[in-house]
Amino acid sequence: MSNRSRSMAIARGNGCWKCKERRVRCTGERPSCTACTRLGHSCQYGMKLQWKEDAEARGITFGREGVWSKHKPGKQRKQGETQLGLHHVVDLRAFEGRFMFLNTTYRDFVGTGRRTREEPDLEEHQIDAVTDGDWPASATDPRQVFLSEDVATTNPTLLSASSMSLFTPSLYQLDSITSHLLQYFIERICPACTLTSSFNPYLKVITPIALSSPTLLQAVLAVSADELRITSDRQYTDLALTYKSKALNGLRRDMQRSLQSGVVDNIVATSLMLCFFEIAAGCNREWVTHLKGARNLCDLYRNSERQDQNFRRFITMYFVAHEVMGRTAWESELLFECDQWFDGDDESEIDGMMGCSRELMKLISKISNMASELRRDEGPAEQFAERRNEVGRKLYSLYQWSPEVNPELDAIAEIKRLSALIYFFARLEMAGPSEPRMEELTGQVIDMMRLLPDKATLLWPLFIIGTLGVQSEEDRRFVLDRLENMQRKRDLGSIRKGRKAIEAVWVDRDLGRTGSWEYLVEGRGGLLSLA
Repeated sequence: MSNRSRSMAIARGNGCWKCKERRVRCTGERPSCTACTRLGHSCQYGMKLQWKEDAEARGITFGREGVWSKHKPGKQRKQGETQLGLHHVVDLRAFEGRFMFLNTTYRDFVGTGRRTREEPDLEEHQIDAVTDGDWPASATDPRQVFLSEDVATTNPTLLSASSMSLFTPSLYQLDSITSHLLQYFIERICPACTLTSSFNPYLKVITPIALSSPTLLQAVLAVSADELRITSDRQYTDLALTYKSKALNGLRRDMQRSLQSGVVDNIVATSLMLCFFEIAAGCNREWVTHLKGARNLCDLYRNSERQDQNFRRFITMYFVAHEVMGRTAWESELLFECDQWFDGDDESEIDGMMGCSRELMKLISKISNMASELRRDEGPAEQFAERRNEVGRKLYSLYQWSPEVNPELDAIAEIKRLSALIYFFARLEMAGPSEPRMEELTGQVIDMMRLLPDKATLLWPLFIIGTLGVQSEEDRRFVLDRLENMQRKRDLGSIRKGRKAIEAVWVDRDLGRTGSWEYLVEGRGGLLSLA
């Protein structure tokens, strides 16, 4: 062995416990390595004893048990024991008639074994990384976002749908279809999009504008047609695509005409509903394109003389929340700075659409920002530790209130606060699901969720505990049951993609692969919307 190879082997073998746990290269300084000093961890070296009972409780291999044995291969293992360690066996009688399988294929064993977003069994559609080149060119002129053909040409079906009329007199009566889809939006979609009865922005803000804006109306009809396609009838597929194409074309025309007059309400609202459409349909690249376009449109609206405060609060919370929650699953550039966009609002009030306060959104965004700094190894360690501790203290003491008596809304807000703590420990302190604090928080979230109905707003907490918290088969079963029930009610693209990302993380853990959030989660949650 060369001197260089020998020194590398020594460095890997003599790394500190925390670096070994994180699977990163330890610099080996004594008494504390560079990584532990920067993160404020206790740096310890030497041999670490592992007790068999602890290994069994964590479901991991004890030493080389199950990997090598001097006994004959035919020797039977104890019941419930596998090569990957001891796992608690769930009583299947409780789930008779509704089994679920977490499949492991040969792809999980080739190369590094890590699934990538390009492999087809993670997602039916290809998921690509978001790069700067994916965005429309201009960050200063929002018209270029929609004046380009990027969105319309993403799906070839749209081109054919937009170039022909499906509404021939022998097939459809346009007025009756429009009336049916608009009624479906008002009676079925609007109530499902908010947790409070006091103010429904989709009903009180979007619908009135749609009645006076043909372009926004097309986007609303596209959403209704696509929801009907998902829930009941595939014949609405072409109809949804046609309305979407008309909305995109109308949006380009409206932007050319209306930006000069300063009237941008209908433009921002149309952008929001197109974003809504893409998240529900498949949660692919297009919703992020609309999010970026909306960032510039919101700037125009904020500077407009015609500001309706309910409308401003609604569009701000919608776009900011989708970016903040999305960044907990995948790295992306920061478009909306919460301190700037929530200025002047009561940040402790629980938003009825998102199920948490603006203050919690700000803290989650700060965690993602600090995790990116940590990844790039930026800034002094002491200052980073101070900011990290401050965020942790605020999460623990956070007070959220609702303007109405709504125990369900209060419970959802508390669930999201506890989930944010799990995210905080996993991203900034590299805590794993087996740590006592993570087990306690996960248990609290699950216990509270058992008392609540299955709502799409719980997707983010389920994603957080599913990827960063749960260990036992019972807890996994709970997460899958909830996601399946959500899909039965509204089979949204975000729920489908979130479930597949969670299952991919579980496969890795079952195969003994552990690692950081970047290793386990980021590659699976690309372009996922969790708001």
